Amino acid sequence: MGIVDDDIRRVREESDIIRLITQHTQLKKVGRSWKGLCPFHNEKTPSFTVNQENGRYYCFGCQANGDSIEFLREIDNLDFVAAVEILAAQNGIPLRYTDKKESKSRNRRKELIKLVAEAVDFYNKKLIDMDNPEARPAREYLKQRGLDGDIAEKFSIGWAPDSWDSLCGHLSVSNEDLLAAGLGGINKNGGQYDFFRNRILFPIFSEQGDPIAFGGRKLPEGEGPKYKNTSDGAEIYSKSQILYGLNWAKEEAGRIDELVVCEG
Repeated sequence: MGIVDDDIRRVREESDIIRLITQHTQLKKVGRSWKGLCPFHNEKTPSFTVNQENGRYYCFGCQANGDSIEFLREIDNLDFVAAVEILAAQNGIPLRYTDKKESKSRNRRKELIKLVAEAVDFYNKKLIDMDNPEARPAREYLKQRGLDGDIAEKFSIGWAPDSWDSLCGHLSVSNEDLLAAGLGGINKNGGQYDFFRNRILFPIFSEQGDPIAFGGRKLPEGEGPKYKNTSDGAEIYSKSQILYGLNWAKEEAGRIDELVVCEG
């Protein structure tokens, strides 16, 4: 599967490589080029140069080189298509694919990610709304564990109300989409129900930062299993393929060449 060559060329031409790279390292204008510390290896003297005119970078220390697409691939550990899609989205460039089936599959994934993102926002607002008394026990429990409002906002921590269908009612999506996103189920009478109820929710993000699932923790007096994750039956989530927090830790881990993995 591939992206039409003309679209790839347009992404390369219209991507601002300086804006992209300065999200990961500081650059200083030196003559016609830009220079800074290399984001791919540790160094104290800047050896990383970027040419805005031809849209390419080169490191004299580790020989890393390429264009905007290659930079995003290396810095975020993406495949070629994913890197092009991200840059295209940032620049408002529609993409065409050489394989219509693959195009449909990728568009479907984007739809489900958007649905999970809506759920993340819904649950997060339920938790941080100080006028919502139902979430007070959850807020107090988090505070006892050292997690304040700033942390809840940073990591989009949420609260699933003790209701059968509060999220379903909010989303108003088809049964197929609800099941595919792993956000709910269908009862024997054909009605929709929420997958998570009366739980603190920790959104799970892909390595690229897309919300794809939840990890739910019951309160001490709550019922059911202590932990409950989105089912592997969801189309965009596989527990064995995801490391929680990698989307936040990967840049620093790559910089220092070390990653500390902790038990939940």
